[in-house]
This record gives sequence, C-alpha cells and structure tokens, in this order.
Amino acid sequence: MRNLVRGVLYGLAGLLLAACGQTGGGGGASHAGWGTDLTAALAEAKASGKPVLIDFGAEW
Repeated sequence: MRNLVRGVLYGLAGLLLAACGQTGGGGGASHAGWGTDLTAALAEAKASGKPVLIDFGAEW
C-alpha cells in the first residue's frame, strides 16, 4: 500500500514538473539533471540561489 501511494505521488509530481516545463512556469529554460556528486550540486545550488533536493532510500 505504501509503495502504491508513493508511486502515485511521484507520478503526480512528474506531471506537475512536466507541465511547468512546457508552460515556462519554471522560471527559465533550465532542465533538472540527475547528479551523483553532492559537493558539486551544493556549490552549484549556492551559486544559483536554488534549493537542492536529495533523494535517498534504503530497503529494510
């Protein structure tokens, strides 16, 4: 059940991000990219004044 709710929320978030990108509501022509270097991401976010989203998980 928890995975279903998580999947629906991620799907809705993806649709929202896609809609913002198509309408120009994102504040510019920037595209989010996946990164693996936290230090570089934090430096880039600080320089551009944008927040950082850190997504991590574990299987128990």
